[in-house]
Order: sequence, then structure tokens, then C-alpha cells
Amino acid sequence: MSAAFVACTWLVPLDRYDEGSTSGENDASIEEAGAACPAVPAVGGDVIWTADMEAGDLFQWLDGGEQQAEHGGSASASDEAAHCGQYSVKQFLPGASDGGTEAYSTLSHKAPDQDAYYSFWIYFPESYDVPNFWSIATFASEDLTGFWRLNVYTPTGGMRLTLLYEKSATEITRETSSLKVIPPKRWVHVEILYEISETDGRITVWQDGGDPIYEVVSGDEFARPTIKLGQDLFFALAASTDGVTPEPAVYYVDDVVISKTKLGP
Repeated sequence: MSAAFVACTWLVPLDRYDEGSTSGENDASIEEAGAACPAVPAVGGDVIWTADMEAGDLFQWLDGGEQQAEHGGSASASDEAAHCGQYSVKQFLPGASDGGTEAYSTLSHKAPDQDAYYSFWIYFPESYDVPNFWSIATFASEDLTGFWRLNVYTPTGGMRLTLLYEKSATEITRETSSLKVIPPKRWVHVEILYEISETDGRITVWQDGGDPIYEVVSGDEFARPTIKLGQDLFFALAASTDGVTPEPAVYYVDDVVISKTKLGP
């Protein structure tokens, strides 16, 4: 993924939070996480797909998806941290403090051909400095051009989510970072409403419930396509960066759900 941020349009996030704000529902440390929490809902009805990694592997992702990695990047089922149960996905990028790093790791699954809510829990084992970008999740077409990406960024201290649309390496629309901090050593819930459109789909992002931190509405000046004509859509845990310290850059994702209805934390 390109690290070039050219021809950027900066948007304003919806929410305004104090830098020290944290979720009151994610106070479990990495040792305590998984002790008592609701199970991932079963597939059926409004629930389209889930991945809790409780088999100790990535089969739920790879059955209808794929895994790619280069230069030491990796995704694996890990028992080092879990939101519920024993396992989660661990995304690992070595040498991430090098601005020229080419390491990346992508774990993707085919998305449904309909509007849906994408819900997952994310955990950072320590506080990182991210001067430019650290990609954590993407929505992409088969040819990987024209996609929405959720990044982590530290503009003024504290890790925050950034929503970005990348049509090409030189045409990027980027949100200013949310002022809602992602605290380290806490499980944080992220949910994304992704409405598909070949012209101007809607995207809404929530962090730990409450009001959305981002909302791109169909018909407004910042709306962009959310699917390409004749191509499948893929949802991916896509780790890449042009510089993160300390290294290695690591995050965990657990209890992933694609649903027709909003779940909340």
C-alpha cells in the first residue's frame, strides 16, 4: 500500500473528545481479557459471518478469503491476547520504525454483496508513535484500487483512528483523525456501517459505541464509491505502515462479526 499522501482532502470528524478519554467498558488488561464477555453470535438471521479464531487457526478467514504477507509481516492466531475465549488474530510488522519499510500483512475475507455492519475488537499492547499512518483495516475491490482504509495516527499524542479513501497512490481523501483516543492495553470496539454504491456509498464508524466518530453520507461532497462495477468487495485486516515506534508494530483483533444490523460493544 502506498505511503504517499498526495492531493489530500481533509475532512472533520464528528466527535470531539478529550485526549484522555477512554472506554469504560474495555478496562480488562491483556491478562484479564476474555474472563467474562458475551460469545460471538452464531451465523444465521442477521449475522452473515463471524471469526473468533477459537479453533486456534485462521480457517474462518481463509474459507472464502486469503492471506498475504511480505518482508516479515505476519498474521496468526495467537493466545497472547483475547477479547473473549483464548485466541485472537495477531498482526505483526517488524522493522516498523524504518520509514522505508515494505513489510505488510493482509488477512481478507469476501464481503457480502449488500450493506452491512462490520464489528471487531482491537487491542494495542503498548502506546505507539505513528507520525503518518498505520493501516489496520480496509475495504477493497479485487484489483485493490479504489478502497477505504482505517488507519491509526498520532497527530497530537495518543493513538486515534483516521478514515481514508485511496483511489490511487496520488489521489487520496483523508479524514482528520478522531479526537477519541485508543488507549493501550484496553480492548476497543470498532463498528463500521458500509453501504455499497458504485458512486457515493455511505460509511459510518463508531468507536466503543455512542455517537459516530466518522460519517460519510451518500450525496455529500466527500462521498466516494464503496464498490467497483463487476468486482467483489473484500474486508481485510491489512497491516502496513511507513513508520511506527517502538517496533515491532503489533495489534490484536478478535470477535469479528459481519451483520445486517448494528451490534454495538
